[in-house]
Amino acid sequence: MLLGPSLALNLIKLSSSSSSLPPSSSSSSSSTTTSTTSSLLPSSSSSSTSSSPFLLQQQSYPLPSIPVLHDFVLAGRFLVVFLSPYQARLPSLLRPLLGLASLGEMYRWEEGRKGLAWVFEKETLRRVAEVVIDPPFSNYHFVNAWERGEGGREEGKEGRKNKEEEEAVVLGREGGRQGGEEVVELEVLVAQHRSGREEVEEQFRDMYHAGFSQGLECETWRYVLRFGYWGGGRDGGGVVADGKKGSGSRNSGGKEEGRKEDGTRKGELLEAGPLPFAASSYGYELPTINPLKVGKEGRYAYVNALVRDEGFIDSVAKLDLREGGRMEPHRWSVPPGCFAGEAVFVPRGGGEGGREEDEGYLVFYVFDSRRQASDLVIIDAQKMEDPPLAVVHLPVRVPYSYHGAWTRETFGVGGREGGRA
Repeated sequence: MLLGPSLALNLIKLSSSSSSLPPSSSSSSSSTTTSTTSSLLPSSSSSSTSSSPFLLQQQSYPLPSIPVLHDFVLAGRFLVVFLSPYQARLPSLLRPLLGLASLGEMYRWEEGRKGLAWVFEKETLRRVAEVVIDPPFSNYHFVNAWERGEGGREEGKEGRKNKEEEEAVVLGREGGRQGGEEVVELEVLVAQHRSGREEVEEQFRDMYHAGFSQGLECETWRYVLRFGYWGGGRDGGGVVADGKKGSGSRNSGGKEEGRKEDGTRKGELLEAGPLPFAASSYGYELPTINPLKVGKEGRYAYVNALVRDEGFIDSVAKLDLREGGRMEPHRWSVPPGCFAGEAVFVPRGGGEGGREEDEGYLVFYVFDSRRQASDLVIIDAQKMEDPPLAVVHLPVRVPYSYHGAWTRETFGVGGREGGRA
């Protein structure tokens, strides 16, 4: 059902599959997805059972073009989406719709355009801040993100005065913060392409003849966003599921300084640059972390690294984010002719009992080109150089680079079957 020719970024919050609460109940067990569509999603009803995911919330935000939005990142109370200049314009959709070209061929890196970071409140999906990213960057995936704390900052009388003056600038108020207002800093770690986006995309257009090098893989960059934030669920604009536009936030004098018309704060980019050991590490892709550290500051990330010169990522490695993103020398490398997929971290014992952050298992597929089939491999995340704990030889090929998430539950078509992974 087509509701119009508008382009929109859709934020959709779903209940988790393990939730048994009906749609009218409140639940903290949920997940959020993003999508870019050429029309608003039509409303629909279904008679799904309580064990199936259901729509909790939806917000849509207009887009002037069609960016590539492959991933987003959670940071404490917030969700962050980065919009790069790698975009397709609406008129260019005609050729793919007529079958004369693929959609991927319509994308171009628009030189001279800046990137944008949109920050959304995770609880309400309202957009609370926009930050200009200049120069823009190219990426598919994020490593992690979190809210920066204020611990360790000396705050005597003079320190408090300087902090209040700084907040006044960010909030656009001579009197500093008012009730409910605060200054937020988000630290975002990005798996950033070392080469230009079009060079990377050229490989994906013909995977049968693709060949990746160190320059076409990723390294870790840090971006720090700062913005004024008014919590408490105030409406910040955007188009909600019923099609009504939020009223935004105003004071008695009209639009506040530092706000857009829809109430979105204009933030600033405080820091942008690679981690100290980024350039000296092997190029990588598909970063993952301990799921208990999503949106929180953590120490480790697990990646697929390109070590050999076979053209595809071939190893599973660990990044120490507290040590400047250093790639640890102990890694798990596959035999020649085999290629590792994304390594999903599974906390040992569910992560309970005060365990170490890297105490758990890494589960991933390995494609064996010699027998044209895949293996499921499990290794110890703390002893990655040791032989695998288990290798399951599958009778089929799992499409290379497919990736997902670990869950305690197992699910069948149409509902939950029970059991644990």
